[in-house]
Amino acid sequence: MSAELENLSPAQLALEEREASRIISYRPYGPYLRLAQLFFAVGLLIPHAGDMRGWQVLFLRAPSEGIRIGIAEQVFVIVSALGVLVMGGLLLTTSRTIFGWVAWLLSGVGLVSSVFALWMRLQDKEVGAAPGIGPGFYLEVGSVIFAVVVLSLIVWQRTDRQKEIAQMRAARENLDEVGYAQRQARVNPETNPLLIDDRRQRASRKRKIRPVDD
Repeated sequence: MSAELENLSPAQLALEEREASRIISYRPYGPYLRLAQLFFAVGLLIPHAGDMRGWQVLFLRAPSEGIRIGIAEQVFVIVSALGVLVMGGLLLTTSRTIFGWVAWLLSGVGLVSSVFALWMRLQDKEVGAAPGIGPGFYLEVGSVIFAVVVLSLIVWQRTDRQKEIAQMRAARENLDEVGYAQRQARVNPETNPLLIDDRRQRASRKRKIRPVDD
């Protein structure tokens, strides 16, 4: 246990734990998140559908002739790029917890929308003879699935400092009232009213105020 935590009250430990929770540890999962980002970026560069690339869907470029990009596909590519690339990059750069949670949330939304995007792409192929799912689309979806798993492992783990503070808080909360009084007495015994022996002073005061018999 850190010496700095020994003399902190439960309320102060709660504040320390809240402060520690603002920083997230992405180790040992950082390389896996970078790998998911790399695969997603490559997926944007290769055909998404027909000769249309994923980056064209991302930046809402006019689709190629004969290719219709649905709303679900646009939502999937844009939201996933924000989650995996942008927020994931901020997480790896700053280690701030907020970026980890936002990256996890956006990647999860992207994963859900990918189901509808894939279904609509297959429907367009069957009904309108439109291009089917390109390799870039598959790579983007696979990267998002991988990123969601990695981000889940990151955001739900606690740092060593959080574990230390939580252990200290649990130990403090298990103390009964007598234990708290004893701990406080050890901190400053000279000013603790429970440890001051003032029996003689109280007896002297009683003698002074005792009424005199007639």
